[in-house]
Amino acid sequence: MILTDQEKAILEGKEGEARQQAMKMLVEYGTALGVDRLLDVDDVQFGFYCPYPPFYHGGRQFKDYEELFSYSSLGSYERLEIPKVKASRCINLGGKPEAGYLDYLGIDEPKVREGIQMTDQFIKDHGINNVRTCTPHLVGHLAIKGEHLVCGESSQVIMLNSVFGARVNCETAVLGGSAALVGKIPNSGLHLDENRRGTHLIKVDRIPSKPYQWDLLGYWIGKRVGIGVPVLEMDVPFITLDQHKSMGGLP
Repeated sequence: MILTDQEKAILEGKEGEARQQAMKMLVEYGTALGVDRLLDVDDVQFGFYCPYPPFYHGGRQFKDYEELFSYSSLGSYERLEIPKVKASRCINLGGKPEAGYLDYLGIDEPKVREGIQMTDQFIKDHGINNVRTCTPHLVGHLAIKGEHLVCGESSQVIMLNSVFGARVNCETAVLGGSAALVGKIPNSGLHLDENRRGTHLIKVDRIPSKPYQWDLLGYWIGKRVGIGVPVLEMDVPFITLDQHKSMGGLP
């Protein structure tokens, strides 16, 4: 893999241990994929996990969110000092309840409330937009045609590629954390022109009229196509964002 001088500097630790670990993970991932280089990423979307309850993290407990982020998003067993993200736009997809909702649910466990506050403060301090939803386009966080993103949420990945014309693979939260810290992503998959060409033509002659039918259509397409890029041919004047989301959430 060919790295720029800046990428080499980060890999050598000149911008701190956290960015070094993030770059190391991206380089190892890109090498495994056989890519030639890294891309600048415009937008990173991934979820932040609350420290409590500990079963989310195999029973492991953390002193603060830096230690949790080091472990869950950078693969480090040591606590690293986490700098602000480099990605020009970075959002939290994970929905975390407010105190009022915890009251409504009858959850009064102090550790849960402490964990939510810890998570929210970390997000705020590190330059991340806390949109708290896995469908950020519904709250105005839109993508631009042709830009490169990182995201791991199923329906959002399809929405970004197919509706907004952005370029994104279905990535993990681990990769999201690394990409956010260095603003890079491997040049692979649907980031490349040749991988975005249609592989299957799907002709839809009966347009869904009910919400669950859009779900079923997406499920059928995913089951039939498997790994591929379906192109839909259908005579429909308009599809709502909710219908897009339903169809994209089940393949």
